[in-house]
Amino acid sequence: MPAERRTFQFVWVALVVATCIYGVIDWIVIRPQIRVNGFEAELRSPIVLVLYAAAVATFLGALTISPSRRREKFITRLALFESVAIFGLIAAFVTNDWRLFIPAWALAIVGFLQSLPPSAEYTPGP
Repeated sequence: MPAERRTFQFVWVALVVATCIYGVIDWIVIRPQIRVNGFEAELRSPIVLVLYAAAVATFLGALTISPSRRREKFITRLALFESVAIFGLIAAFVTNDWRLFIPAWALAIVGFLQSLPPSAEYTPGP
């Protein structure tokens, strides 16, 4: 079904672009602020470690889900990969260091690339 395939492609592109917009907002809002600690100290911060652990757990969870319908699996994975980027965004805002968004965003992009929209030969499940 070409219409459904186009919908999947549109949703995929929209979510990838949304995570990029999160990064731009993060950079614009947080970059001018004064950092209390250095980047390495912020990486060792307990809140950042918890947020990164949640991002990794979400990423791994997205890879292991297996709903019976392909459509549900695709949409659920994309939503979870977007939440990985959101964990990085929260870490950046909590610490006032925009660079903390980048590792979580990169992990989300890896997930998005693993879940590329269905190709032309895709036939949706029931």
